[in-house]
Amino acid sequence: MKIWFASLALLVACTSSPAPRADPAATVTTNRTPAVSKDSRNYDLFEGTSYKNDCAQDSDCVVGGCAKEVCSAEPRVVTSCIVRQDQPRDASCGCVSGQCLWYR
Repeated sequence: MKIWFASLALLVACTSSPAPRADPAATVTTNRTPAVSKDSRNYDLFEGTSYKNDCAQDSDCVVGGCAKEVCSAEPRVVTSCIVRQDQPRDASCGCVSGQCLWYR
């Protein structure tokens, strides 16, 4: 009898669907304002345009570079240790319209 109940419990556990979870991509809001202007001379550096940059959610994006100036989807980005005057401040690195960007 104990074996039958254990088998039934295992069957239920294996065939029951898990509770629905929130879609992490849904947490990415569309009302974010990019913090770095596309005409900034350091746009490519700050936004990591030469690195993997596609994202589906904020957790896909990481801050990198020696001065923590790069926002990209590429882990362990290495840059020169120069702090630039127009480096994003008071901004977050996250997923904006499918790209890792600094935003406010």
